[in-house]
Amino acid sequence: MMKNKLFSIVALTSYITFFIPCSLAADFNIFGDVALTGSDNEGTSSKFVLGDLDLFVAHKINEKTFAMLEMVFEKEEHDYIVDIERLWIKHVFSDQFSISAGRFHAPLGYWNSNFHHGTLLQDTTGRPFFLDFEDGENGILPVHTVGLMTSGFLLSDTESWKYKVIIGNGPSLNSSNKRSLDETSKIEVNDISDKSNNKSIVARFTYQPENSHWALGVFTNIHNIIESSDTGLVPKGETLIKQKIFGTDFQWNINNFNILAETFILQHEENFLNNTSYNSLAFYVQGGYKIKKDLKIIYRYSDLNFDNNDIYFQLMGTKEQSHHVVTLKYDFDHYNSLKLEYNKQLFSDPLLSSNSYTIQWSFMIP
Repeated sequence: MMKNKLFSIVALTSYITFFIPCSLAADFNIFGDVALTGSDNEGTSSKFVLGDLDLFVAHKINEKTFAMLEMVFEKEEHDYIVDIERLWIKHVFSDQFSISAGRFHAPLGYWNSNFHHGTLLQDTTGRPFFLDFEDGENGILPVHTVGLMTSGFLLSDTESWKYKVIIGNGPSLNSSNKRSLDETSKIEVNDISDKSNNKSIVARFTYQPENSHWALGVFTNIHNIIESSDTGLVPKGETLIKQKIFGTDFQWNINNFNILAETFILQHEENFLNNTSYNSLAFYVQGGYKIKKDLKIIYRYSDLNFDNNDIYFQLMGTKEQSHHVVTLKYDFDHYNSLKLEYNKQLFSDPLLSSNSYTIQWSFMIP
């Protein structure tokens, strides 16, 4: 089955590349990576890992209309699955207003707005752990949204202020696993349905003074998380948790230095029992220095703190943790780079803490 899927994609790509006139053809890029990983966790061994294969397609339909598609072949146990990560069409009415429809990376901070599924584009081998994708090991945020997005410059006389606002389908969770200690839930994005009429609202506003080296962003995401199970904590289709996300992001680039920092505050109100509310905090700070034109060293600290009674984190099996990541990145050219990375993962239970390393070769086929 997987071979058939791969053959279909390759055949479609070849047809578009060779038989469609250049004026109509889309621009294809393929991202991939191969890595060697190891850890001091008991029972683990070093291994070579074939990373996700990311097919990125962008096309200018006319002077005002654009479309893009991002498909990812993800490794899952002994097979690959194909996910449509982003798919949208956009029409620009003016510098101050454009409208898009489709599936987006939610504008929750700088990282999720600018780094997607091609690891070549980021300095480290992976994302800050709490910004993992919904189906990832540490995914705790709805980083994708399906709906309508407006974007542009806030003011007509300056490009310093920008905005993105999305109204879309809200996420859902299966809480039936609360009765089992061996199962965990994943955030459900709801690509083709919405179990509630209360839509998700996502917004990000950024400010960067002209000719400056820094930029500041503020963002929010407000929605109800809906129960998707017939045997969950609340009836199927009812609100399980009311979630509000607030955050700030900051970037600074000057000469050979750069800094990225983001803070996320998550507010959860349970819609059962005593309607208890909880607050949690996630943040990271990352700094980089270019030793040479093609050699860079990066350090990142990331941290997640929450109340252990918060049902949201219980359902996903998430544990409080912090990570120290050190990466040495060498760029062979614009299309491939080698990264050597050390990750110290710390938990409140020392037995869960670990040290790991990754050697990753990431690339793009233009």
